[in-house]
Amino acid sequence: MTNSKTTIQLTTRTFTLMVLFGYLFLADIGFCQWSNDPSENNVLAWGLYVPVIISDMQNGVIVAGQTHWAYAVIYAQRMSVDGRRLWPGYSGVKITDSPYWQGILEYDKEFGMSDGAGGCYIAYHIRRLAGYTSGPDPSEYYDIGLYVQRLDPYGNRLFGPNGLALMPDEKDSTGYIQRMQYWCADGYGGVYAIFERAAYELEPERDGVYLARISGSGEILWGPKPMSRHYAEYIPYLDSDLNLNLYYYPGETSSKIPDKFIKINPETGEIISEKEIEIGVGEYGFCGINDYCTSDNYSAIFAFNDFHGDTLRIQKIDENGNNLWGDEPVIIDHGNGLYLSFGVESDQRGALISYI
Repeated sequence: MTNSKTTIQLTTRTFTLMVLFGYLFLADIGFCQWSNDPSENNVLAWGLYVPVIISDMQNGVIVAGQTHWAYAVIYAQRMSVDGRRLWPGYSGVKITDSPYWQGILEYDKEFGMSDGAGGCYIAYHIRRLAGYTSGPDPSEYYDIGLYVQRLDPYGNRLFGPNGLALMPDEKDSTGYIQRMQYWCADGYGGVYAIFERAAYELEPERDGVYLARISGSGEILWGPKPMSRHYAEYIPYLDSDLNLNLYYYPGETSSKIPDKFIKINPETGEIISEKEIEIGVGEYGFCGINDYCTSDNYSAIFAFNDFHGDTLRIQKIDENGNNLWGDEPVIIDHGNGLYLSFGVESDQRGALISYI
């Protein structure tokens, strides 16, 4: 990884190409299985690509996805615990009425979250032609904005017909992309969103990583607050006082920029405290984050490759950023190469379930 502006620019161009070609191998029909007989699968929805499954916190699920990328429309359907579709028809409800291209991008880290009340939050993109007054042919440049919609248990859109733009003050530009990095519940029915903004042509005054807090009614309570002007990851979880904890990973293990543990005031978005930390020390330092999950007692568990490249390790830190599993992180797997598909889920009892 690198923390250079050049990489943000190159990543932006790659990101756009992935928008065009990222859906070629995804299924047209979604099914859920309730019966022991595989022939009795329940049809969930027709023609949905890039599906995401979200718990409704009532033993059912909400599944969101989009139709074919060229003329995409985003839908969501809720399934009850006994396998009944609860929202209209096969497709369910539309996420947005925007007339512009809309999509859920599968390479975003996260784009669906339970609201804890039977509904969900969905993050998605709206693409418009960039507002150009000079320069290259404007047809080559797009503004790809990041939006959030909330659905209640009945499929009603709570953030209006077009959803909530996370950077509503964006003006004419040379083309940009906003991309969700991480988000989490704020403990009050809303969410914290951490997202990146990158332009086709470097715009140092606006590119970087941002943090915003959104209420459950669709109001931006504060932000978007610039956190970093270079590529970095801010991994969120709450402490027992519902302050926002951020593990700051600058994106390059050999960098002299230290990892940090940051606490954010939920009312103002201001930094309460910060300190340098390292979840992998010495030769076991970070070499790329694979996944993380929240755990018991307001802690979080991180999975990462170490400097050896082919060794996967995990570390758990408490609500104050202290390592709980020793200075030498626990080995999960070794010798299978750097590019493993790897994730972790908490059992909410202090341990975790991993999958490779």
